[in-house]
Amino acid sequence: MIRLGGVRVSGALLAAGLVSGCATTPNVVYHYYPPQSRSNVTVTQTVDCDQSKTQVIVGNVAVVNTAYSSDYSRGPYSFSIKAVDGALADTDVAFTLYEDGRLKGVNESTTGQAETILKAAVNFGAALAPLGGGAPQPGAPATLPECAYIDTWGAGKPVTLTYVKNFGYNDATGRPANLDQPQPKDLYDRIKGKLPLIQLKVDAPVSIESASYAGDASSSDVVLLSLSKVASATVSVLAEGQKFFSGVVVFPTPESFTLPIPKAALFGKNVFSLSVAESGAITSIEYNKTSGAAGVFNVGNAAATTAAPGTTADQVAQLKAQADLIAQQQRLVRCHAKPASCQ
Repeated sequence: MIRLGGVRVSGALLAAGLVSGCATTPNVVYHYYPPQSRSNVTVTQTVDCDQSKTQVIVGNVAVVNTAYSSDYSRGPYSFSIKAVDGALADTDVAFTLYEDGRLKGVNESTTGQAETILKAAVNFGAALAPLGGGAPQPGAPATLPECAYIDTWGAGKPVTLTYVKNFGYNDATGRPANLDQPQPKDLYDRIKGKLPLIQLKVDAPVSIESASYAGDASSSDVVLLSLSKVASATVSVLAEGQKFFSGVVVFPTPESFTLPIPKAALFGKNVFSLSVAESGAITSIEYNKTSGAAGVFNVGNAAATTAAPGTTADQVAQLKAQADLIAQQQRLVRCHAKPASCQ
């Protein structure tokens, strides 16, 4: 018995009162959606003719961008914060979501330790194709009619064509596919006989095994968090079968897996934090206990290979870089075509 203010109270009753008087975690269920993606390749082709108007000079710049969004046809996944709570432990669970409902990060700690959310990196890639053009065949006219049209259309300057191709996870077959007919169509129709065939090849995806759970799914010590599996694929752009651009795209897949989140411990401290890129790829994960056993897993390069839209500032910088590259490409084509007027 314990005496409080002259009143004798049993220890069991006091313990029960203390427990019932503690703050409780509300029974909130978080909902989040698995990611999906669509990628877009844009090829800017600069065309000019040499001084003799007998050879076409072609340069290509390729840019691949990927946009991620919630897949509302699947899910949502659910997670109850009450499931990790403990009657005699302080529990803090924080979920961070992207605007469209995809999971961005989780922080679960008995002491409320804050989490640093890692931002998915933006990867801008571009490359110049080898310059070239077929030499005139014996008996061919001295001046190509395509060159006369290029000179008229461009008013003496190189002309530009733009190809595009939209692709996703299901298009990763490893077989070359033609890009959509370039614009402007009238220009392309008049000079296409002298242009290389532009194709896109997306290799078969390779699964990114960032983390896996080898424990018992029915364990009472953990709560399982559902995540989407992701895969990466090499994307190549070809001109007449010759690769002039190669990059890596990260795809969310239709498959999922689970990671354990430890329940609040009666004694000691458990910490779990997770950061997820826009693609669904894990960028960092941490498990920590007060006993000193800790496991920190960082996958910074997973997001670094992802071509993501990024912030407005990222997109502005990317567009400026693309414009600068195209301007230099035009200068390079002009210098190859007309060395005397190269500046």
